[in-house]
Amino acid sequence: MTKPLSGRVAVVTGSAKRMGKAIALELARDGAAIVVNSLSDEAAAHATAKEIEALGSRAVVCMADVTQEEDAARLIQTAIDSFGQLDILLSVPSPRPQAPIEEMSLETFTHTLSVVLNGAFLTIRAAAPHIRKSPAGRIITLGGQGTHRGAKNRVNVSAAKGGLVGMTRTLAREFGGDATVNCVAPGTIVDDSDSPEATENRLKLTPVEGIPMGRPGRIADVTAMIAFLCSDKGGYITGQTLHVGGGSVMP
Repeated sequence: MTKPLSGRVAVVTGSAKRMGKAIALELARDGAAIVVNSLSDEAAAHATAKEIEALGSRAVVCMADVTQEEDAARLIQTAIDSFGQLDILLSVPSPRPQAPIEEMSLETFTHTLSVVLNGAFLTIRAAAPHIRKSPAGRIITLGGQGTHRGAKNRVNVSAAKGGLVGMTRTLAREFGGDATVNCVAPGTIVDDSDSPEATENRLKLTPVEGIPMGRPGRIADVTAMIAFLCSDKGGYITGQTLHVGGGSVMP
């Protein structure tokens, strides 16, 4: 049976670890060739590429800082040079320093905006001519529910992810029928690889009793939504922020 993303090529930024890696592996299982990207952890990036190849898909690694114009362009060009095309772009990176606004430095705030917004802008801009040529172009950014319900001590992340919502709506109109553009906003997500402390901190943001489905999400819940949006079945959804949070946000 043909896999739903066979013959398609995806660039997944920040895909050496955790959520980005899980997204890359999910798309690879569905048949996509993947450009794995990391800022600095080359060993982790190559390990992810090997896992993708073990699934029967193709992979190449590109170490690049997506906040830098030349690096973002080189990342996209890697897909073209390696696979001859680009169909899917996932913008994943999200720094998560936390502090009350009185204690948050301007440097921390602007760095978060740069990674999330500049990174998305630069990679999407570089990818646009290639994705417009694809018969199934997809652009997906990773938002967050804190933007929509508020999250103490995370004004930097909430502001940056809020920018992705506006970017999504505008680019959906710009790309029109050439590509879909969506934002996926995970809720409280825990994973078996998380430390107990990390899980506890995430559950502080949204306690289980605040989630109508009565449980935190898993990374697989998020990657399943992304895989659907990348498939032909998701081809008439664009300009949307799709919440994967068990009902904790109901816009």
